[in-house]
Amino acid sequence: MPGQEDLRRPGPSVAACTVVSQGNAAAARRLAETYRVHHPDHEFVVLSPDAQTPDRLGLDRDEFHRLAIHHGGDDLADALAPLLLARLLDEYDVAVLLAPETEVYAPFADVTSLAAEHGSGHHALGVDAAAVRR
Repeated sequence: MPGQEDLRRPGPSVAACTVVSQGNAAAARRLAETYRVHHPDHEFVVLSPDAQTPDRLGLDRDEFHRLAIHHGGDDLADALAPLLLARLLDEYDVAVLLAPETEVYAPFADVTSLAAEHGSGHHALGVDAAAVRR
């Protein structure tokens, strides 16, 4: 009705992310570009393990160094992914983890609508590029 304020609940806040080793930086940039085309209102975070990583993930520097010693390259990226998701879920209702090699060709409307259907709380989704290839 005209004059009445819109009382609809806004959709869930969404952030998508990827974790990359230095060799996958170009792929991550492409992923971010293709994701933002279809989700301009979502946040997109690219984490490349470096000296700033402990601060970004809320890790103690010694803990990060232990992870880095035990995991190299892509293994370190895999070890940091759940930590990044947990950090994003502190700020957003939905966090989507995408493999850096992924390219997005259409909106993920079902992801946010499913999160809304499941009510309050936080939801994480991981998508591996190999799982969605035709």
